[in-house]
Amino acid sequence: MQSKVRKDSFHGWLVVVACSVAFFMFVGNASCFGLLEIELRQLFEGQASSISAINALYNGLGFGLGIGFSCLTVTSTIMVGEYFEKRRPMALILSVLGGGVGIVAFPYIFTHLNQTYGLRGTLLILSAVYCNGIIFSFLYNINLVNCKQSRLDILREVCQTVFDRELMRTRNFPTVTLSYLLLHIVYAIPFLFLPKKAEQLGFSEDKASLLLSIIGISNTVSRLLMAIAASRSPFCRMVLLTSSFLATSVSLLIFAIFSDFLYLAIGVTLSGFSAGIFISITSAVLLDLFGNDNFASSFGSYFLVVGLGFVIGGPLMQSLSLVLSNIDAVFYVSAGCAFLSSLMLVTVTCDNCFPRRKTIGCKLHITSNQSQKALSEDVNNVFTISTAA
Repeated sequence: MQSKVRKDSFHGWLVVVACSVAFFMFVGNASCFGLLEIELRQLFEGQASSISAINALYNGLGFGLGIGFSCLTVTSTIMVGEYFEKRRPMALILSVLGGGVGIVAFPYIFTHLNQTYGLRGTLLILSAVYCNGIIFSFLYNINLVNCKQSRLDILREVCQTVFDRELMRTRNFPTVTLSYLLLHIVYAIPFLFLPKKAEQLGFSEDKASLLLSIIGISNTVSRLLMAIAASRSPFCRMVLLTSSFLATSVSLLIFAIFSDFLYLAIGVTLSGFSAGIFISITSAVLLDLFGNDNFASSFGSYFLVVGLGFVIGGPLMQSLSLVLSNIDAVFYVSAGCAFLSSLMLVTVTCDNCFPRRKTIGCKLHITSNQSQKALSEDVNNVFTISTAA
């Protein structure tokens, strides 16, 4: 299937705007789930009905947010990639900036609407606003030529791309996949449980909204900085990615240990900044690790892991908080998962910096650079060729 579009055109930037607006509404709405849980517990007087409503919320978060987020991000990334060639990295970064802005704005929007119209009115208004996002999808206008595949063939092609057996047999793929799964299980924890902790500490609803907005501010700043820093070497990108996973673990520990608003603000700043890093450079890291030929498969597998993380994370941590009757325990467990994921990435980074080499018993002395290159191509990098002056 080939696409027939003008590269780096004005219409391409309209697609970037559409993607950014979609991320603004989707990620912004998702950041308000913790505030929504507080309102649900206040709405239902009976404890049993309250627990049922909250369980329904987290189940909806897991399946709805996981499926919706994967569909949104995969299609948006593909569309932006189709419309850009020379300015593709910048376009991809700008297309997801709306997510950080949505985290800044939506907690205040939700709080204001709830104070004015109540919970039911707020949900109706946000649903109507969210449906208007469908209008922006009409900008995703790619004319496909020679597209005669049936739906079954397309589905089979998608499954073969996501579940690529050759990719799954590569050395680093299982470690990277498990690392991302652990991280996305705990990715939404600050949005879900931080407003609840703020309520227990006696903070006002405005302060709880401010904490979530700080996440969005630092997230947006981080994504902008990654446009510069992430264009360096593959080693630099791996270090940034590993550091962001570790910073996520530290931020979750801050939420568990401290109760002062200032320390919580530091924690959310670190959480938002680290999230902006790994969201921005994940596609580049996958390209570094698995190559251009396996990029589509690795990218599809990544978003499958994102969906699974959302499906597992919310209900699992909510059940843990109900069993232990302690929110801090959720933060401790989440910090442990994030720390374990960072350790896995450390092993991947070391493996790529210090690759295992197989050497032959004799040294081959090559005096010509052209001969060395030709011989290296012939052996297909199976052996390590030692050269002497």
